[in-house]
Amino acid sequence: MGGRNTDAGSPQAETEREHLLRRNRELTVLNTIAEGLNRAVDLREALDTALALVADLLGLRTGWVWLVDEATAEPELVAAQYLPPALRDDPSRMRGMCYCLRTFLRGDLSGAANVNVVECSRLQGLIAGTDGLHFHASIPIYAGPHRLGVMNLAAANWRELAPDELQLLYTIGYHIGTAVERARLQAHAAHAAATEERLRLARDLHDALAQSIAAIGLQLEAADSLLEHAPQRSHEAHEKVREALRLTRDSLQEVRAIVHNLRGPILGSRPLPEALRALAAEYSRTYGLSIAVSSSGPSVPLTPLQESQLFRVAQEALTNVVKHAAARRVWVRLISGPRRVTLTVRDDGCGFAVARTTKGTSPGGYGLKNMAERVKVLGGVLRIRSWPGEGTAVTATVPLEGDTL
Repeated sequence: MGGRNTDAGSPQAETEREHLLRRNRELTVLNTIAEGLNRAVDLREALDTALALVADLLGLRTGWVWLVDEATAEPELVAAQYLPPALRDDPSRMRGMCYCLRTFLRGDLSGAANVNVVECSRLQGLIAGTDGLHFHASIPIYAGPHRLGVMNLAAANWRELAPDELQLLYTIGYHIGTAVERARLQAHAAHAAATEERLRLARDLHDALAQSIAAIGLQLEAADSLLEHAPQRSHEAHEKVREALRLTRDSLQEVRAIVHNLRGPILGSRPLPEALRALAAEYSRTYGLSIAVSSSGPSVPLTPLQESQLFRVAQEALTNVVKHAAARRVWVRLISGPRRVTLTVRDDGCGFAVARTTKGTSPGGYGLKNMAERVKVLGGVLRIRSWPGEGTAVTATVPLEGDTL
C-alpha cells in the first residue's frame, strides 16, 4: 500500500522531529518572555531578559533595544548585550537617529517598520571593531497604532531568517510593546495617585489643624480676658484652658493619624499580606486596637500600583476607624482569586448611616472619597456597609490583569 514514509529513522521523520522540537523551544521561549514581561517590576530589567532569550533562540548573539521617549519623542537605548567594540566603546555611535529608527518612525514598511534584515548604518564604513557585524534584524515594537521602539538582533555569521522565525519575532515584538505600554500607563496612574496624595494630605492637614487651632485660640483668649478683667471668675478661665488642652490633644491625635499615612510600613519587597500585618501591628501598638489580619486564596501577582493602592486603602480605612469609629476590634481580610482580589476592613464601632453605595464613588468625608479614588484608578469597586451602632465594613474589589468588573 502507498502512503507517507513515517519510519522513525527516515529523513522525513527526522525533519519532522527537528521541526517539532524547534517549535516547542520557540513556544517555551515565547511563554517565558511573556511571563517575564507580565511579572516585571522594572521594565529595563525585563527588556534585558527578553533580549537575551530572543538572541539565544535565533542564535543571534548581539542585540539592543530602542524605545521612543514619551516626552521628547527621541529614541533612547534601554537594553543591549554583546555590542561590538566600535559601538560599545564609542557611546556617540549609539546616540541619535539611524536608518532603522528613521524608517520605523516614518512607518516605512520597506525599512524597520517591518520585521526584516537591514544593513546597520551605525557600522557603515568601519572595518575594525565590528566583530564581523554589518547586518541586523529590526523588530518593530508597537502598542496598537503607537510606535514605541525597535529591537535589533545581529550575528557575525549572518543568515536569512525563515518565515516562521519572522512571525515569531512579530509576536515577541507585540508582547514587548504591550508590556511597555502597560508600564507607561501604570507610571501615569502612579503619578496621578501621587498628585492626589499631596492634595489629600493638604486637605487633611487643613481639616485637622486649621479649625482646631482657631478654636484653641478663642478658648485661650477668653481665659486670658477672664483672668485680666474678672479674676474672681478664675474657675471659668480654668475651664477655658482645660477645653483648649482637650482640643490640643484631639488635634495631636488627628496629626498622628495623618503622619501614619505618610510613615506607615513601606511595602518595599514585602508581599501585600505581610505589609498589612505590619500595618495592623503598628496601629494596634499606637491606638490600642485589637486588629486581626487574615488572607486566603492562591498567591497571585499584583502590580506595584495595585499593591500600593490597596495598602493605602487599608491604611485610610484604619485611620478612619481611629478618628471616627470608637471601635475596639478590627478585622482586615485579603482574598485572592483567579480574576480579582478583595480587601475588607471591618470594625465593631459606632457606624453611620450610608446614604448610597455606587461603583467608584462613596459618601462621606475625604477619607472615604480618597479610598474610592484609589480603587477607581485600579478599575475596581469600593463598597461601604455601615449601620449606626453596628460597625462599618469597607470592601475594595480590584480586577487582576486582563479582567474587568
